[in-house]
Amino acid sequence: MNVPQDLQQFVGQQLLLGNYESVDDLIVDALTLLRDKRQAELFAEIDIGRQQIERGECVSLETEDEVREFFAEIKRGRTARSEPAA
Repeated sequence: MNVPQDLQQFVGQQLLLGNYESVDDLIVDALTLLRDKRQAELFAEIDIGRQQIERGECVSLETEDEVREFFAEIKRGRTARSEPAA
Protein backbone atom coordinates (compact mmCIF):
# COMPACT_ATOMS: atom_id res chain seq x y z
CA MET A 1 0.00 0.00 0.00
CA ASN A 2 1.35 3.40 -0.98
CA VAL A 3 0.44 5.85 1.79
CA PRO A 4 1.63 9.47 1.59
CA GLN A 5 4.19 10.47 4.22
CA ASP A 6 1.90 12.95 5.96
CA LEU A 7 -0.75 10.25 6.44
CA GLN A 8 1.86 7.80 7.70
CA GLN A 9 2.86 10.39 10.29
CA PHE A 10 -0.78 10.94 11.23
CA VAL A 11 -1.29 7.21 11.74
CA GLY A 12 1.82 7.05 13.87
CA GLN A 13 0.65 9.99 15.98
CA GLN A 14 -2.77 8.42 16.50
CA LEU A 15 -1.16 5.19 17.69
CA LEU A 16 1.26 7.05 20.00
CA LEU A 17 -1.60 9.07 21.48
CA GLY A 18 -3.45 5.85 22.22
CA ASN A 19 -6.41 6.78 20.05
CA TYR A 20 -6.13 3.40 18.31
CA GLU A 21 -4.62 0.12 19.40
CA SER A 22 -3.55 -0.84 15.90
CA VAL A 23 -3.41 0.36 12.32
CA ASP A 24 -6.26 -2.05 11.59
CA ASP A 25 -8.44 -0.31 14.18
CA LEU A 26 -7.69 3.07 12.61
CA ILE A 27 -8.49 1.75 9.12
CA VAL A 28 -11.78 0.26 10.30
CA ASP A 29 -12.72 3.59 11.90
CA ALA A 30 -11.74 5.54 8.78
CA LEU A 31 -13.69 3.21 6.48
CA THR A 32 -16.71 3.33 8.76
CA LEU A 33 -16.65 7.14 8.66
CA LEU A 34 -16.28 7.11 4.88
CA ARG A 35 -19.18 4.67 4.49
CA ASP A 36 -21.37 6.74 6.81
CA LYS A 37 -20.49 9.93 4.92
CA ARG A 38 -21.35 8.37 1.56
CA GLN A 39 -24.58 6.97 2.99
CA ALA A 40 -25.53 10.40 4.36
CA GLU A 41 -24.81 11.95 0.94
CA LEU A 42 -27.02 9.34 -0.72
CA PHE A 43 -29.86 9.95 1.75
CA ALA A 44 -29.56 13.70 1.10
CA GLU A 45 -29.90 13.09 -2.65
CA ILE A 46 -32.89 10.82 -2.06
CA ASP A 47 -34.46 13.54 0.09
CA ILE A 48 -33.98 16.07 -2.72
CA GLY A 49 -35.72 13.67 -5.11
CA ARG A 50 -38.54 13.10 -2.65
CA GLN A 51 -39.06 16.87 -2.33
CA GLN A 52 -39.08 17.23 -6.12
CA ILE A 53 -41.76 14.54 -6.36
CA GLU A 54 -43.84 16.30 -3.70
CA ARG A 55 -43.63 19.53 -5.75
CA GLY A 56 -44.70 17.66 -8.89
CA GLU A 57 -41.30 18.05 -10.55
CA CYS A 58 -41.38 14.58 -12.07
CA VAL A 59 -42.92 12.49 -14.80
CA SER A 60 -44.97 9.35 -14.47
CA LEU A 61 -43.92 6.45 -16.70
CA GLU A 62 -46.26 3.51 -16.40
CA THR A 63 -45.42 1.22 -19.31
CA GLU A 64 -42.21 -0.17 -20.74
CA ASP A 65 -42.92 1.73 -23.96
CA GLU A 66 -43.16 5.02 -22.03
CA VAL A 67 -39.86 4.28 -20.30
CA ARG A 68 -38.16 3.41 -23.62
CA GLU A 69 -39.51 6.58 -25.26
CA PHE A 70 -38.45 8.71 -22.28
CA PHE A 71 -34.85 7.51 -22.53
CA ALA A 72 -34.89 7.73 -26.32
CA GLU A 73 -35.84 11.41 -25.97
CA ILE A 74 -32.95 11.93 -23.59
CA LYS A 75 -30.55 10.24 -26.04
CA ARG A 76 -31.82 12.51 -28.82
CA GLY A 77 -30.99 15.49 -26.61
CA ARG A 78 -34.54 16.47 -25.89
CA THR A 79 -35.63 17.53 -22.47
CA ALA A 80 -37.80 15.27 -20.36
CA ARG A 81 -41.54 15.64 -20.41
CA SER A 82 -42.70 18.62 -18.44
CA GLU A 83 -46.18 17.58 -17.37
CA PRO A 84 -46.54 16.85 -13.67
CA ALA A 85 -47.14 13.31 -12.50
CA ALA A 86 -50.77 12.36 -11.93
